[in-house]
Amino acid sequence: MTEWKRLAELPSGKSVLATPAQRQMLANHGLPFDEFTTKYQVSKLIKSRPCTDRQRSFMDDLGIVNFDGMTESAQAHYVRKHPEHPQSERFLREFKTRNGSNGE
Repeated sequence: MTEWKRLAELPSGKSVLATPAQRQMLANHGLPFDEFTTKYQVSKLIKSRPCTDRQRSFMDDLGIVNFDGMTESAQAHYVRKHPEHPQSERFLREFKTRNGSNGE
């Protein structure tokens, strides 16, 4: 048994490890993880996902310049700067729901 495994099996260790739902989400998005991936690492991995073509198109509609390598969370930040657009509220609601966060 490795030292990491022994530490991960402690009650305090289990509270920082990614939950089964988080690991499934990473698997669904094709993001790398292992049995010792932490909740913090999951958060960072999810925030680092690149924008989808649909999101880029939405930013084009808003007149927001986007670039290769732009992440979903960066895209959401720029969309928040244009709340007057009728689609902004719907997009932010979907983004928050999909990422299980309050979007901040």
